[in-house]
Amino acid sequence: MDFTDFDAFEESALIAEIIRGGIGYRAVKSRAGVPLRATFLAAATDPALTNRLRVIGRAGAGTDHVDLAAAARHGVTITHTPGSNATAVAEFALAQLLALTRNLSEHNEAAYRGRWNGPAAPAVELSELTLGVLGLGRIGQALAERAAALGMTVQSLSRHPAGAAALRAESLGTLPRRR
Repeated sequence: MDFTDFDAFEESALIAEIIRGGIGYRAVKSRAGVPLRATFLAAATDPALTNRLRVIGRAGAGTDHVDLAAAARHGVTITHTPGSNATAVAEFALAQLLALTRNLSEHNEAAYRGRWNGPAAPAVELSELTLGVLGLGRIGQALAERAAALGMTVQSLSRHPAGAAALRAESLGTLPRRR
């Protein structure tokens, strides 16, 4: 296994890395939606390389960042892992929600400086809030379930059925908004 650091969004840097030393890679893990275009695929499957690219794996859903037609022409298999990070993303979104509703960054900064200022008004409790979720794919459903478990009312707008954790909103305009 080989690790390196470069700007993968700079196609010339990506290609330079993939062909460095004439070795190449048999498999590449794709992250952050780095575009893997025909030029990259041609370089990565060059017969002069010791290891020609055979598979691109995406951690997460979607392969729209890969030129699928070029991959097929070069014999590169594309795979992905939909749902593999749904729990982590949903938990992060919920953590951000808690941080915002409780003003945690301000309290953390004050505590770091040795001050503790009580809130001017009682904090809003999550059970008093309604969360609007756009899309009930794997991440949206995981977020809705966790928010509902904390007593929040959850409304969603999605192609998928709302499920037990969320009420279906009629339109984007009917989802809750900050007032």
